[in-house]
Amino acid sequence: VKPASLFHPEDPALTPEVHFPLQTVRAPDRPPHPRFVNRFNSREILLVVDGSCINNGRHRDKSSSPIGGSSFTFKNTPGTSTSAVTLPFTEENTGPITGTIAFRLEEEGPQGDVVDHTSNRAKLRAVIAALQFRAWHGEGWRRVVVLTDLEYIVRGATEWLPRWVSRRWRRKPRAGRVGRRYANRDLWEELQYTMEELRRGG
Repeated sequence: VKPASLFHPEDPALTPEVHFPLQTVRAPDRPPHPRFVNRFNSREILLVVDGSCINNGRHRDKSSSPIGGSSFTFKNTPGTSTSAVTLPFTEENTGPITGTIAFRLEEEGPQGDVVDHTSNRAKLRAVIAALQFRAWHGEGWRRVVVLTDLEYIVRGATEWLPRWVSRRWRRKPRAGRVGRRYANRDLWEELQYTMEELRRGG
């Protein structure tokens, strides 16, 4: 398993908005479209992801199920398209395509397992949705940079995933961890598959 690479900015003092300003991209076979483009490398774009969960971990109300939601942004100007979007392994329509896609976290994972909603799961699902939303290499991008505020996703994608797979998703025995499974394994495997598909596309 090849992990994702960690993005290192040209200048650490630059904010993401300055490093990846909104630019209009033009191509001969399509209308102009706005994207967040790396000012130092015109073949890199930024996708901004987020997710949240009401009653995360059932801290507020033990009797109510948590409800998660995910979103990602690939441009910041509303589009005029009236075509609808169906995200992978969902049957729900999210409505007209604009620069931000938001959707309720599914009750089932990619393999059909019923899962509890958590904030971590919602954010990880947002990453997968953003990467699967378009054939980004078809637009000519060589690298997609994902902006998230969750270290769990960053370290999972860049460090931990190869280790988890090489151990066949078995935890090393430690006190208090007997029988515990890796959280969100289904989504991590979906992310692994998605990254491999993106690499095959260039």
